[in-house]
Amino acid sequence: MTDPVVARVEGTLIYASDVQRAAAAQGLIGADSEVEVSDPVFRVTVEELIDQRLLALDARRAGVAQQEEAQRRLAAARERILGNLRVETYLAETVNDETIRELYEAQKSLSGPGEERRARQIVVADEETAKAVVGRLNDEEDFAALVTELSIDSVTRDRGGELGWLSRDVLPAPLRSPVFTTDVGARAEPVQTDAGWHIIEVLDRRVPNQRSFEDTREDIVRFMTFDAIEALMTDLRDQAEVERLYQEDAPESDTDAEE
Repeated sequence: MTDPVVARVEGTLIYASDVQRAAAAQGLIGADSEVEVSDPVFRVTVEELIDQRLLALDARRAGVAQQEEAQRRLAAARERILGNLRVETYLAETVNDETIRELYEAQKSLSGPGEERRARQIVVADEETAKAVVGRLNDEEDFAALVTELSIDSVTRDRGGELGWLSRDVLPAPLRSPVFTTDVGARAEPVQTDAGWHIIEVLDRRVPNQRSFEDTREDIVRFMTFDAIEALMTDLRDQAEVERLYQEDAPESDTDAEE
């Protein structure tokens, strides 16, 4: 498959794949979509990449790349890119046509027409943020708007937090009880998984007929992806030696407050 050059900037090349990647990153096209050369999005994105390349080349000439802050940011960006690529390769190995079909057949043979729930979620990094989100929801802030603003889950963030229709067996263990014991229209208490802290709202329930593979595939992929990433991170954490060197401030005692 060819990857044509779409621009040359001071001897450096910008490829069509760079344009597709940049447009997808900005949400201008879907992750699996392609933007045609005739599309205005293509031309706008090319011009943005040209400006970005000019700035980068000028920064190198000005010695910015050698500054300590630049080195730190570049190292952080490199870590993020490598991490994303590792996840992509891991998912390609674990979530593919064969494993998706295997899970569907296993569910089909083991489960009858059990209850399903439809839910949405906001995922944040820590309990304090989760409590703050609950407070904002209690103040009647829009759930979908808070998903866009705060959720760190890339799988559901662009869907307003929607998890779709869920059966118990496709959910990670920590989320089963919150989803299936919470009333429709209510929110569960924040619950922690390796992915973060989840604020879950149950939208609907049903007892479905047996769904076809085509109807179920998207849900299976979504939750196989969630489980695969959680399993990868659990394995890495179990094998790694991690030392946290920060120390949280001790809470102020009543005695100190009175003084």
